[in-house]
Amino acid sequence: MCELVSATTGAITAAKVITSVIAVASGILGAYSTIQQGNSTKAINEYQAKIAEKNAKIADVNAAQERQSGLEEARRKRMITLQNIGSQQSAFAANNIDITDGTALDAIESTAQLGELDALTTEYNSARTAQNYNQQADNFRQQAYMDRIAGENASKNSKFSAAASGLGGLASGIDGLGNVNMKVSDKWKFWKNKNLFSGGLDSYKNMA
Repeated sequence: MCELVSATTGAITAAKVITSVIAVASGILGAYSTIQQGNSTKAINEYQAKIAEKNAKIADVNAAQERQSGLEEARRKRMITLQNIGSQQSAFAANNIDITDGTALDAIESTAQLGELDALTTEYNSARTAQNYNQQADNFRQQAYMDRIAGENASKNSKFSAAASGLGGLASGIDGLGNVNMKVSDKWKFWKNKNLFSGGLDSYKNMA
């Protein structure tokens, strides 16, 4: 009977040791996995931030090109307006019409005003489009900033979670190993109180 109790106690002890080791290992693996996940999230967010920054630069270039294009187009239209005015003046002069007064002057002034309005409209539309590009650039830069913040937070949170997981596994392992150090006599009393071996003990006492 003593051999049976010893064997049972040994098996229980071994099982608790294995359970404790598994708890510690599980905590370590969980911590490692959590950190890796945090690092992966940070890397993904950093990649997205770089893409956003690249898009911001592209938008800035588009804005500058749009403004320049608008200025050049407005300049071209003003040149056309001057050419039209020159043609009108030549036509009026060829017909001996005074271009400083009356209908001829009105016609020339109208051509100048309409030409300038067309040039200003071109500049305005170009500036508005460029402003939209600048807004896009600002949005991309803000997105890049937010992506990096999210990545940093994910990394920090993963480290906190990993520490908690590791400490939890370590605590479980230590608790299990502490139970293994329970005296054999205490275990004997435990099983005796459960009346698990009561019949066997009585038989042994009678034989003695």
